[in-house]
Amino acid sequence: MLKTEGKKGLSGRFFLPAAASDSNRIKIPGLDLLRCFACVIVLGYHLMPTFLPGGFIGVDIFFVLSGYLITLSLLQSARSSRGVHLATFYADRLRRLLPEVFLMLLVVLSASLLISPDFRANILKQSAASAGFITNYFEILGGQSYEEAQLPHLFVHTWTLAVEMHFYIIWAAIVVFVIRWARRSQPGSYMRLVRTVLSCSALFLAGTSWLLMQVETAGAAAGIDPSPGYFATHSHFFSVMLGALVCVRMNTAAKHKINVPQKYAKPVCFALVAVSVLCVAVMAFLSVKLRFASAAPFRWGLLATSVLTCVAISFMQKAGTLVPFRVIRPAAWLGNRTFGIYLFHWPVFIILSRLCRGLPFWFDQSATIVWSVVLADVSYRIASAISRRGKTPSGKSALRSPGGKRALTALLAAVVLLAPLSGIALFTAPDFTELETVLTLERRATENGTIDAIYGTLSALDSSAVLADTGAVSVFVPQNPNKTAPDYYWTDDGRIVFNGGVTMLGDSVMLGASTAVRSQIDDIYIDAKISRSMRGGIEVYREIVRTGLLKKNVVIGLSTNYNNDAEESLDEILQSLIGQKCHVVLVTGFGSSGTMAEQIDDFAEYLRAIPEQYPFITIADWGDFASKHKELLYADNIHLRNAKAREEYTRILIEALQAVQNLPLS
Repeated sequence: MLKTEGKKGLSGRFFLPAAASDSNRIKIPGLDLLRCFACVIVLGYHLMPTFLPGGFIGVDIFFVLSGYLITLSLLQSARSSRGVHLATFYADRLRRLLPEVFLMLLVVLSASLLISPDFRANILKQSAASAGFITNYFEILGGQSYEEAQLPHLFVHTWTLAVEMHFYIIWAAIVVFVIRWARRSQPGSYMRLVRTVLSCSALFLAGTSWLLMQVETAGAAAGIDPSPGYFATHSHFFSVMLGALVCVRMNTAAKHKINVPQKYAKPVCFALVAVSVLCVAVMAFLSVKLRFASAAPFRWGLLATSVLTCVAISFMQKAGTLVPFRVIRPAAWLGNRTFGIYLFHWPVFIILSRLCRGLPFWFDQSATIVWSVVLADVSYRIASAISRRGKTPSGKSALRSPGGKRALTALLAAVVLLAPLSGIALFTAPDFTELETVLTLERRATENGTIDAIYGTLSALDSSAVLADTGAVSVFVPQNPNKTAPDYYWTDDGRIVFNGGVTMLGDSVMLGASTAVRSQIDDIYIDAKISRSMRGGIEVYREIVRTGLLKKNVVIGLSTNYNNDAEESLDEILQSLIGQKCHVVLVTGFGSSGTMAEQIDDFAEYLRAIPEQYPFITIADWGDFASKHKELLYADNIHLRNAKAREEYTRILIEALQAVQNLPLS
């Protein structure tokens, strides 16, 4: 997210580089308000996803602003006597961005020592990706989901900086090449040729990028994660390029002005502002209605947001040429700091939400906003002083001025105080989270088909932390173990056997409990996999039926990774079970963090109503139990943390299997 700078730090006006003359300044009234609006809906999306599920469109508003303002800076520099120098431009961008990014990394890495080491897993590579502006492709290669990561990366939000930096590199090179070529081709009127060629180039790049977005998110409607297409620069380039396109078409003073009689100036200005406000209102509506886990944002939502932002900027700029606007100082102050607020808010929220567990959720939200603004203000003051080029009015170098010296002193103090803590955070970070380790061991144990496999693997890994948490698999002893029933009985070693056996089909939650379940239930087949959704379970179910592994008692636990057609996918499985002479147990899921928590809860309610339609089904209500015992879950509030959690999961499952024996077969 680009910050514009000018006299007295007011970002509501775009001032040209030092090479441009004062007469070429262009005022863009309302720009700060638009930037603040984008910042608010992005924060709302992260802090209150239930109320603003579509707030992620704020990122595209920032992209359009950056595309517009960067292009404006390049074109105005080209018209100046000094021209555009790529090396100088790139250095200015790095000087503006790196200080705040560097400070954010220092603060967050130091603070991460206060929370679970799981959040620092692989943190060195995350930090390097953030500082190198390649976070978006780092997340794609790592298979990270934009919304529903089990443990969200502290720096995942810096993917937007990667997109913008790639835009700076590519677009600035194109602009400089076109300008130099046009000057040689038409020395007298080269700017018209520049506008034509750059307009075509921007339109081509925007159109190509949008088409790539359609290709790479084509599976969103079917529940396939659209994160790779959303993260990637090549498929999310259209927003910045649309901003660049509008700027190219409006880059001269003549283009900004509307020639109307003076008596009509205010009414026309009011109409232009009204259109801009209407655009913002539509985007506010979209931020409430759109959802990432659907096809709508990628088919038209992000494009509509970008176009609406372009219209709002254009009309506000035209309105400013008719009637002078006063700069709203609070908006200007906040607008200058939106970049820092964006940088800090996500990791601050992750850290505070873990430190303040048990407190009201509004406390986390309020503390996140306060700390983000404070840290953004400090980082802005330091970064703006460091990034200032040239000399002060007194003739001193900007960095040698009192303000520059204070900024350098503050930066040096931050490095001295926080660098040791950041180093500890980096070099003591685990390669994998505890959850990843446990799930890997459970998967190996399931593949080997032996309960003892997990202990041999743990011993080989010498993972004392995991071993201490895993311990010996706790044995659940059912009440009245001497009781026998026609449909189930107990072996001499206390394991329960259900006549006809048990087949379990599930996701990572079931995988985490699989060893404990197999230690208590005999004659059982488990097929559980990380990130498996209900749709993904259909093919696995068909393979189970084809290979003869479908037993009399079927357990389905695919509630965590919700997709849009989960209900239809489950109904397809249940319909195919009719006539198979089976009992069915459906396991509800739970997830109190992440933007899909509400969907998981809604799906759990859907599952609880299914026995009314299918008489051979009962519910193992793990979701209800987990909601009351979050201390048994990992930091993601989804997966089973310890032996006690696995014991309770197994108990609920066995009780449901016992209860379903009293129902008719399918």
